[in-house]
Amino acid sequence: MAIEALIDVSNHIIAQERLGKPEDYADVLRTMAHELNLSGEVLRRLDKTARFRNLLVHVYWKVNDAEIHAAMRSGLEDLEVFQKALAGYLGRP
Repeated sequence: MAIEALIDVSNHIIAQERLGKPEDYADVLRTMAHELNLSGEVLRRLDKTARFRNLLVHVYWKVNDAEIHAAMRSGLEDLEVFQKALAGYLGRP
């Protein structure tokens, strides 16, 4: 749900700020990473998290509980980095 919210908020900002027309979720993340000045490493990990989200949504039967647990633990820091960068972005004059 968190990665879905990240993508939804990002799509809204991209549309409102007229930052282009992303072709897919990866493009949404690249655009926002650029706008928020996120490192390439954070972008790679967020992209990995988004791909895992797609796996959960579309082929959930191939994912076991251990994979879900690991993804939830490892992805939180990057979501916090994104959230802090987004808060700074939205607070700009």
